[in-house]
Amino acid sequence: MPETLRKWLAPFGLDQQLSKKTMAEIMMKEPGHGKALDLAYKFIRKIDATLKELVDKDQQIEFLKRLYYNLGGIMHAIISQEMTLEGIREVEKPPDFVKEISVPFPLSDHMRCYTEGRVTFHPYEGRMEDFKKLIEHLEKKGFTFYVSGKSEYFPGHSFKIVIEKRA
Repeated sequence: MPETLRKWLAPFGLDQQLSKKTMAEIMMKEPGHGKALDLAYKFIRKIDATLKELVDKDQQIEFLKRLYYNLGGIMHAIISQEMTLEGIREVEKPPDFVKEISVPFPLSDHMRCYTEGRVTFHPYEGRMEDFKKLIEHLEKKGFTFYVSGKSEYFPGHSFKIVIEKRA
């Protein structure tokens, strides 16, 4: 694996292939974790092999950009499946309180509503001025929000704002 790829994987513990013994222990104790690691290592090796095939720097950049986009789509499917298994379902009709709030664009991008009455937005960016407007408006209306990097809309591209009634 190129040193640069290994360098970026280290914070996630994926920079070194685990020994067969360690993998077997993980598979016994946590089969889901073990299978996820095994698949990740195979994927890392495939990326490495593809980068070696593409000797032209521009082709490598195009490959990485397209792969990043495609992985965002795959991660969307993964987190959506996880949410479904956890019983979290998206609903067509937003909760009534949505009429009371006004979220400024670009923060209002990709609204999603869930069975537990939670409303989320999944923007790609937001400036300080946008958040100031959001805070001011929601405080007046009796709502609160939090921001999460774990967006189910387009992981790796968008972030999540969860708006709730203040307790």
